[in-house]
Amino acid sequence: MMATIFGMAVGGWMSGWIYDLTGSYAAAFMNGIAWNLVNLVAIGLLMWKARRSLAAA
Repeated sequence: MMATIFGMAVGGWMSGWIYDLTGSYAAAFMNGIAWNLVNLVAIGLLMWKARRSLAAA
């Protein structure tokens, strides 16, 4: 939950900062997509580990 709140607090600021640096929101969208991919990988690893634990039990 803490990571979610941190992401919401920093995400808007970071997107604005990226826009100021590049003059476009394209890089900010790519940043958001990259973080979502990190989340998907984390969820996938957790599910894989849980399934391995259930299969071993």
